[in-house]
This record gives sequence, C-alpha cells and structure tokens, in this order.
Amino acid sequence: MRKINKIINIVLIFMLTGAVVCQGLYALRVPVDGHKTVEKALTEWSPKKDLNGILLNKRTGRIKFRDIVKTSVVLDFVLWGVRHGETEANKNKMMFQGNVDEEIDQLTDKGKEQAREAAEVLFAQLKDKIASGEEIVVITSDLKRAKDTADAFISLVKERTGITIKPEVDKYANEISFGIWDNKTPEQLSSRDRYFIIQYRKNNATTRPKNGESFLDLLIRRKKLLETINKSHKGKIVVLFSHGVGLTADRVLLGDTALIDKTGQIDWKRKNMLPNGAARLLYTPSTETFNPENIPSAVGNRNQI
Repeated sequence: MRKINKIINIVLIFMLTGAVVCQGLYALRVPVDGHKTVEKALTEWSPKKDLNGILLNKRTGRIKFRDIVKTSVVLDFVLWGVRHGETEANKNKMMFQGNVDEEIDQLTDKGKEQAREAAEVLFAQLKDKIASGEEIVVITSDLKRAKDTADAFISLVKERTGITIKPEVDKYANEISFGIWDNKTPEQLSSRDRYFIIQYRKNNATTRPKNGESFLDLLIRRKKLLETINKSHKGKIVVLFSHGVGLTADRVLLGDTALIDKTGQIDWKRKNMLPNGAARLLYTPSTETFNPENIPSAVGNRNQI
C-alpha cells in the first residue's frame, strides 16, 4: 500500500510540474503572438481605390486620413456648403432620411425659417462679391428640401440686388441612399438590419443597406460631383445646397481635420454633421481671404442618423 501511495504522489508531482512547465511555455509565446497581433493590426489599413488620401481598416470598416496634407480632392473654386432646413423626418431622431423625397421629407415651418436664416448668412458674406459682378453658382440636389432651401437664398439675392441666379440641379449632390432603411426607424426593420445599423453607427464605412449606399460609395459619388464642378466652375464661388451625410463626405474628401476623433480615425457621424440650415465655408483656394472662423451659421437641429 505504501508503495502504491508513493507511486501516486510521484505521478501527481509529475503532472503538476508538467502543468507549470506548459503554462510557462505558453507565457513565453505571448510576446510573439502579441507581436503578430500588432503586425496584423498594422496591415489591416489599406489605401482605398478611387479615394486618394483615405485608408480603410478591412476589419472594422473605419477610415482615416493617409496624409492630412494631401486631400482626396483639390479644388480650384470657393465652396460653400448649406444643409437643408429641418424636415418632419429630422424631428424623429432615430429615423433614417436619405435619398428620398416623400411628404415626411419636406421642410417644416422651422425648416423654412432656418432656410431664410441661412440665406441671410450667405448674403452677408457674399454681397460684396455679388455687387462687384462676380458670378455666384448655386448647385442643389434634386431633393425638394434642398431645392427649397436654395430658393430662399436665390429669392433674397433677387430682392436685394435684382440679380437672378439660376440654380443647377445635380443628383450627385443628393443625400446618401439608405435603401430599405429610408424613412424608417430601427424598430421598423428586421433584426438583421438592426445589426447592420449598429455597425453603421460605429462609423463602419462599408455598411451598405439593401438597395442603398455605404459611406464609401457616397465618398466616390461626391468625389465625382466635386470633380465635375471643378471642371465647370473653375475660379468661381459655388454654393452647394445639400444634406447632412453628403456634406460630411465632402469634408472628408477635402481633408477636414475637425472630423478626426481621439483614435486618429474619421468620425463622420451625427455629432460632426452640419446642423439643419447651417451655411459653412468648406473650401477656399489659398489666394482667397475668407476666414471661416468668423462666419456665423443658422442654428438648427442635428439629424441623428
């Protein structure tokens, strides 16, 4: 019996020793795995075709600037961006309002007032240019909420100067398409769609709703818009009446560092979008003397999508 107990003790000691040795060996390989993890993280970022200056994280779908000095687009014109006034859909903070033009997507009374306020802001900044005979180009998306906001500025210019501005309508200036999410809240969608909504709200630029666009798709479309304007209106002042996500995409393409979050990635979501009825100077060639920090804007409601 004593011999059996002794053998059992020896076996137990051997097993415990082996476990400690194995644990130690596992610990020794952690730094190696850690190094591989770091190496993998570094290779997850890759340039995005057709979007010079933008890097995409293939795992998370996040994007960041490759070089904040080199932007995806260089413009030869002054660009103002104006977001449309508030709509009924904007009042529902959870609703997705994209490339859609139904009754709920039209300006509210507050939205119409915001459009008039934006017109006053623009006119105050551009009246000297207008008086000197410089051409002001107005471009609007073909969605009625943007066209109505543009009409407020066109009417004000006509009233104050007698000058008639004929707007150009361009579908490339339309809002991002949310496909089957448009004019719906998450509660009205499937559990699968709600999962992708979570990814979208985490700044995953590759998330694409059924029949809709991803943020990367939007960036490519808006780049084509800016390049077209560049060819047609070189050296002019362009006022673009558009939408929350669309104008944020323009700012990404133009290298707006205000969109960089504390992780160094681009946060293109709601807190960085222009408010409803806001007018902003988005880009000016170095020869211009505008100071965007001195420019007021109409105060409005931020769309929460």
